[in-house]
Amino acid sequence: MPSIIIIVLILAAVIGIAAGLSKAVISGCVWFVGGLVVQALFGGIIVSLAAAIGISLAASSIPVVFAIIGVVVSFAKG
Repeated sequence: MPSIIIIVLILAAVIGIAAGLSKAVISGCVWFVGGLVVQALFGGIIVSLAAAIGISLAASSIPVVFAIIGVVVSFAKG
């Protein structure tokens, strides 16, 4: 399953760059790498806290959420 997410992210990056959204793509990539670091350091804690409040969360989804946040922040900044 994570390999499918990576393939979709790569296709989205290629399409985004082709559409002239390179700033958003770069921001998403930087935030994705940040999400990988957060997953490695705090993944277990985040998943445990989410489970404690009743949210089912896979640790592999943390970097993807960070990438989405990065793209949204890039669009919000203009």
